[in-house]
Amino acid sequence: MALNTLQGLTLSLIQEGHYFVLADSEGAILASGGWSRAIPDYKSHYNDPNPDRPTLESFATVRCVYVHPDHERRGYAKEIMQRIEEDAREHNVSVLALSSSRTALALYHSLDYTCGAVHMVKLPNGRGIELHEMHKALLACSEFPAVEEQRTKNECSSN
Repeated sequence: MALNTLQGLTLSLIQEGHYFVLADSEGAILASGGWSRAIPDYKSHYNDPNPDRPTLESFATVRCVYVHPDHERRGYAKEIMQRIEEDAREHNVSVLALSSSRTALALYHSLDYTCGAVHMVKLPNGRGIELHEMHKALLACSEFPAVEEQRTKNECSSN
């Protein structure tokens, strides 16, 4: 699976304290995900010069959102994302950004994330994956007014 190469779950991500796990009553992991102020390692696969990007203090990236394949389509990803957004707001994050595969676009649209650039990322195995940059304003963000203006949903397109 191509996404295994991009996982990016690192000890530093967990140590930041913003990674969440949803488990059943027996302790089996159903879903997980988190956020970080650090730029993900996979972003080194493409240039992302963005002079309008807000400061790192107000900007964070959603990282490593996964749902166990046996538990997909039960609302667990949405539950994890709501926890991520709640925690990010509590830590004064104004804008959350993420990179989505095509399969997760509907989820992020349903949560009011707005599309940005589309990148084709070449993986070490030679295959490629299309990543859609998305973002959402959580708090008023005077540093990045374009995000506030783009709160309407739009379609991500393949370029």
